[in-house]
Amino acid sequence: MRMALLCASDSYKLNFSADVEASGRGITGSWSEASHALSGSLHGNGGGDSFHVVAHGAGFNASISLRVSGSRQQITMRSWSINANVSLSR
Repeated sequence: MRMALLCASDSYKLNFSADVEASGRGITGSWSEASHALSGSLHGNGGGDSFHVVAHGAGFNASISLRVSGSRQQITMRSWSINANVSLSR
C-alpha cells in the first residue's frame, strides 16, 4: 500500500508518505517526510480496523496508529518533536 499525508498550517507543514507491505498481521516498509528531509523504515502490526507501526530514521522515532470506524479514519502520530492527530471522514 502507498500512503501520502499532507498537513499544513501557517506554523508548520508535514508531508508524509509511506510504502508498506503486510504479511499476516505483520507490517513492514519505508517512509519519508519531505518537509524535514527525513526517511527510514517502519514495522508493526494490524488487521481489521486498526494498525500500529513504529517508524525509525536517523535521529527520529515515531509511533503511528490508524483506526477505521465506518466512514471515519483516525490517524495519530507521536514523536519527540511532532504530535499530530488527524480525523478523516466521508
